[in-house]
Amino acid sequence: MTYSNNDMNLVALAMQEVNTERILRERAEAELEAQRNKVLFADAASASSESILVEDMALILKQSGVDTGRERLYEWLRGNGYAYRQACGNNRPTQLSLELGIMEVKHVALVNAYGKVEMRRTLKITPKGIQYFFDKVMAEKDSINAIEAEKKAAKRARDNEVRREKRRAEKEAKQVS
Repeated sequence: MTYSNNDMNLVALAMQEVNTERILRERAEAELEAQRNKVLFADAASASSESILVEDMALILKQSGVDTGRERLYEWLRGNGYAYRQACGNNRPTQLSLELGIMEVKHVALVNAYGKVEMRRTLKITPKGIQYFFDKVMAEKDSINAIEAEKKAAKRARDNEVRREKRRAEKEAKQVS
């Protein structure tokens, strides 16, 4: 039995379509599995009875694909009205955060080297807050990552300009000597 070029082209196109569909299905399955893992983690974290530090929340978000760290998460929390910075530089939860039950302040009494008792306050995210912030930040993930990419590109450009300026100055110093 002989096949025409047209028949061969149709077979090749059909095979290509099947291959493309298989790749798309595999990607969708992998994405679905990743989403399931995120939901399982968020559910487990919100079921936990312990609050976590902001830096731990930043780590959770980083592992979920959000380009963030402790300082950037604090910046996001302050920018979105969940925390504010006191004059002494410490971060505190806003009244809204406390009323929603998503943040708390942990108070610890410590004895310093001189025997004086000092109160230390630490901003923590409650189990309810873990789920709350996870959902909020994941919804804004793309815009957060885009903003961070722009900041990194601007910093690279500034660093490159400083290096060029330094080389220029070194070159001029060599010419003068």
